[in-house]
Amino acid sequence: MIVLLLTIILTIAVFIRKKSNTIVYLPVFLGIFSSLIFLLLEAELNITGGIFSNSILIIFILFAISRNRKILTMNRYIMLFLIYTFFLIFLSSDIRMSFFRYLNVFIYLFMIPIGYLIINDERKMRILNNSTVALLILFLINFVLVNALKMGNTLYTSDFYMGGFAGGTLYMAAIAVAIFPYAMKKSKNNSYKIFMIFIAFFTILIIAITLRRTAIILALLGIIIYFFSAKKGISTFLGIIFLFIVMTYLSLPFFQKTIISRYELRQERFESDFYEDEGRFLEYGIIFEESLTSLNKFLIGEEIFNSAGYYADGAYGERMIHSGFPALIHGSGYIGLLLFMMIFIKLFFKYWRNRKAIKIYQLTSESQLFISLFVLNIALTASGALLETDTRCLLYIYLGASLGVMEFKIKSLSSNIAQIKNQI
Repeated sequence: MIVLLLTIILTIAVFIRKKSNTIVYLPVFLGIFSSLIFLLLEAELNITGGIFSNSILIIFILFAISRNRKILTMNRYIMLFLIYTFFLIFLSSDIRMSFFRYLNVFIYLFMIPIGYLIINDERKMRILNNSTVALLILFLINFVLVNALKMGNTLYTSDFYMGGFAGGTLYMAAIAVAIFPYAMKKSKNNSYKIFMIFIAFFTILIIAITLRRTAIILALLGIIIYFFSAKKGISTFLGIIFLFIVMTYLSLPFFQKTIISRYELRQERFESDFYEDEGRFLEYGIIFEESLTSLNKFLIGEEIFNSAGYYADGAYGERMIHSGFPALIHGSGYIGLLLFMMIFIKLFFKYWRNRKAIKIYQLTSESQLFISLFVLNIALTASGALLETDTRCLLYIYLGASLGVMEFKIKSLSSNIAQIKNQI
């Protein structure tokens, strides 16, 4: 409870001082909410941490909207999707559960326009990057503490404690790692860059040890796309890979036993036959077939954000639909799926309209980041984590901010060029 009270005091202090600019410290707060509160609150109070963090984020969103009404209109499909799904809540058999899960989606979707409109210059982006570094430092501290004190979830083994890295929080760490190449490129301090490499390496190492496929894929996919979306990025990527191989070789003796034991326990999850039977892959076929059984299911779905026991004739028991796209179809029909997809299609069109200016003004860093995160969003939604607020908050704040910084730079540079021409 002391940690919770200190977090409340810290949050209020930063909020009062920075007001709408508090958003640049979002990764730090996500790290505190997801990691430290998870560790230090008892299991029966864990929901308190979730309610507290969501309440703080909703208060901030409402405050940001009151200061900048453009947040509501920056992407009209966000509002259309949220209004549409809000009314579907009242058709759910468990309105309370659907509402609380709806709030998760409400929070992370608003991070897109907030990031776009508030984090729209280099200074704010640099603070956001530093906050993301701090986020992973918190995770690493958490990892050391839980294994030293033997706290939290062990997940498959009795000698490797996960703590704040358990569940969807691991995805947030993977997204943060995927952002690191951009953060490093924007840093002008070489010592700080080396420090970031070590932070990223140890985070990737822990993600690899967990053998959580989605987290591993997200981290690697984000990094690969970031570097391969630039002409000279491949050589840099190969250099980093070589460095990581050397560091892995030197670190392997300390983690080899744990890696082998975890692989043996999860071996069946890496065999080809497993993918034919795993629920998240079967969900696509099951939900598609069920959506065709009635017009209501096809258009508006059923049991929004409350799928457990309401699909496949209850064959999966209390297991919720994991994959994002089937979950959207099941809960909101193809209307909901279309509205959700249009949010990101509109974002991509905003990026695409600026592609010539991006090339002229050499805004490759933000362009690479946007493309990387755009693809990561598709991968994350396809695999699951539709209700992972922390992971998607980090992803979407950067997705909006990368686009906002690009447009701000384009306008500033265009204005400067126009002034020079007028003077001539």
